[in-house]
Amino acid sequence: MIIAATASLATVAVKYTTALLSDNEVSAGNTFAAGAIDLKIDNHSYYNGALSASTTWELADLDDGNGPSGEGKYLFFNFHDLKPGDWGEDTISVHVKDNDAWACTLIQLTTDDDTSSTEPELSDGDVTDTADLWDGELAHNLNFIFWADDGDNVLEEGERLMIEPTSLASLTEPGLAGTHTAGLVLAQSNYNAFTNNPNDPLIGGKDYYIGKAWCFGTMTLHPVPAGTNNNPTIDPGIKCDGSGLNNLTQTDTITGNVIFTALQSRHVPSYRCPGTL
Repeated sequence: MIIAATASLATVAVKYTTALLSDNEVSAGNTFAAGAIDLKIDNHSYYNGALSASTTWELADLDDGNGPSGEGKYLFFNFHDLKPGDWGEDTISVHVKDNDAWACTLIQLTTDDDTSSTEPELSDGDVTDTADLWDGELAHNLNFIFWADDGDNVLEEGERLMIEPTSLASLTEPGLAGTHTAGLVLAQSNYNAFTNNPNDPLIGGKDYYIGKAWCFGTMTLHPVPAGTNNNPTIDPGIKCDGSGLNNLTQTDTITGNVIFTALQSRHVPSYRCPGTL
């Protein structure tokens, strides 16, 4: 017996999935952006122990036209009726935004003028007023001191002096365009006035305080104990005596500018403030 079997062949489709190895790396939003330095200044000023509103302001750009003095100016000195024995004290805050920087101050006198010659002046040996803008005696009798302050408007024991008591005339020397100038280092490559260290720029975003005091007469220093007094209306740490002056300074006028500059410290390893003492 023959057994016969019939088979039906069917076509079967098989789908193959092939896995391909891959990797994808994306660096998106690449940017170069220039940095910035923005120098801002504030000042708290006292005249004969009372707050001076026309020479006091909060942190600002000094050219924004919003100052407290006339025409929106920011003036560190705005005193028009000085008498021997008058004195003033300021604490200036210097704030460099965003980047570390070297920083300098330039005091630039534009006149020291004897604007007229009164009879008392002539009696004390003055000469008749001339067209000379530098024939005054006031700058010789205004004495200044600068120090690294802690922000309380008071000269305290242990605070570092930037400039010893010196007359404004002695501080300044003939400069450009008929001016007399004096430079004050805040931070340059070999010296930082606040830390006394080399290679130490002002840190971006940190406040630094400059104390300054002036006296129309003889100034003596009497620093108060640190941390015991922060009120310049009680004791600023200086004394002023105008008893030794005569009438030679009557009607004299000093005018000038105070200029602050800041320069990036990175990539500028050897920087000196121009016109410094």
